[in-house]
Amino acid sequence: MWKNTLKRTLKVLVAAIVAVIIILIAFFFAGRTPPAVDVRWGVTFVPSYAENLGLKWQATYRALLDDLGVRHLRLAAPWDETEPARGSFDFSKLDLEMSEAAARGADVLLAVGMRTPRWPECHIPAWAGSLTKDEQQKEILAYLTAVVSRYKDSAALTRWQAENEPLINFTFGTCPWQDEGFLKKEIALMHELDPHHPVVVSDTGEFSLWWKVARLGDVVGTTLYRTVFSDPFGRYLTYPVNPVFYARKAWLVGKLFGKEVINTELQAEPWTRTSLASAADEEMNKTMSIDRFRSTIDFAERTGIKEFYLWGAEWWYFMKETRQNSAFWDEAKKLFPSAGASAAAEHSKINVSYLCNKQRAIDATFDRGVPPPAVVPGEPPIPTGSVSLVLSDGRRFTLPQTISADGARYANGDESFIFWSKGDGALVLENGVEKSYTGCVVPASVPR
Repeated sequence: MWKNTLKRTLKVLVAAIVAVIIILIAFFFAGRTPPAVDVRWGVTFVPSYAENLGLKWQATYRALLDDLGVRHLRLAAPWDETEPARGSFDFSKLDLEMSEAAARGADVLLAVGMRTPRWPECHIPAWAGSLTKDEQQKEILAYLTAVVSRYKDSAALTRWQAENEPLINFTFGTCPWQDEGFLKKEIALMHELDPHHPVVVSDTGEFSLWWKVARLGDVVGTTLYRTVFSDPFGRYLTYPVNPVFYARKAWLVGKLFGKEVINTELQAEPWTRTSLASAADEEMNKTMSIDRFRSTIDFAERTGIKEFYLWGAEWWYFMKETRQNSAFWDEAKKLFPSAGASAAAEHSKINVSYLCNKQRAIDATFDRGVPPPAVVPGEPPIPTGSVSLVLSDGRRFTLPQTISADGARYANGDESFIFWSKGDGALVLENGVEKSYTGCVVPASVPR
């Protein structure tokens, strides 16, 4: 008798387990969700990655803002670059990034911590490499204090990100330790220093339910990758998930924790075995062809998530400038109808011709730019204009306006070419000195 009872119990238990598995599979993989409308598309930008691709990071960044019209940015404050020497901070790059974003009315999600976007994931300064874990954590809190205190009042800042995928349950990157308790301390410190901006905590999109980070952060960030190269398997893999997989997880997070889910890292560049700077087009196409790019955008929209930061904007510019392939750049433009486009049609442009010594000439088109952001007390106003130059030797430049105490100053990213308009004259500096264009003035017959 008892054997029959045991058999029936086991059958019921097995049937229940199978039923639960079927229900879970159906919940996470079956059906479809309505696509998101009015998606906020943004990009992640890391200057050092642009430089690794052989690009000038300032020019790349400004192209994203001015040519693509990006108005939602995920930036980072890598610990090793921000604090290159113990107790000595270098904010020059991030100051420029934040001010350029503010000048165009763009908003910034700023990632801080030991682990921030791009390889090697954990950006530990050389001076901190030999410290103990406790000593490193003490220094990280000091670095966080410096960064948050500096940018918490920035007009561009909308959210912080505490670390980047800090609790992933597999080894990725060169990171010495993982500590959920310390992550809680970081988040608490950020809230204490800046109670006005929410903190995002991110997690892997494919290998987590996101519940752990949902308990910690104000907003949940996730990733979305479709095809990658797997080192353990030595082959390319496409994840066997559909948009519903992400949509249902986001729904659960909303219901259980009341937290918004955004995508902080949407694959929009190849995942290859070698550096993208040297990878062959054939290999790159295995994980990110132009058709895959379009398919990824469609896939993302069908998750129902309404905010995405695309991963690979520096690579689009590299393909355009170095490989002479603008397909990805042009396709991305469709996502960014340029937040300043309507304003650009309204503000005026002025054309001016200059005559210089030795029968040289410059045609200049001054663009006054969009209305500047509110001036921060104690800080100079941030210019938003630009000038397009056509030189009589055939060279062309488009230069953003920079801060100047006198006249209107314009310069390229590394300031190797500066155009300075003062009254009816113009000063042209090439690598810091006047060379080919000297004595440039507006002829009396040409109205200003």
